[in-house]
Amino acid sequence: RSLAAVDALLVPTTMTPPLPTAPLAADLDEYLRRNIEYLRNTAIGNILGLCGLSVPCGFTRHGFPVGLMIYGKPFAERTILRIGHAFQQATAWHEAVPDLAWATH
Repeated sequence: RSLAAVDALLVPTTMTPPLPTAPLAADLDEYLRRNIEYLRNTAIGNILGLCGLSVPCGFTRHGFPVGLMIYGKPFAERTILRIGHAFQQATAWHEAVPDLAWATH
């Protein structure tokens, strides 16, 4: 099937939930492995020349932010920004603040 009639694809910004940075900073091999996982969904847009926008869409059970990637055809910024704006009008994720009490101890 062709995606010619599709205006946008909605995918998770990353396929792996975010992790604290301290363990990654201490282990270069783990950092490199995780970095590849984190780039999997975002790099495809760069490789294919797609227009993309990531918007907040929630938190993990540990309070780390999660993003929704909105991909569109090359040079379709207007469409992608309209979709992102509509998502933010329909949700309040962009206003949510995670509980960072754990980070101050």
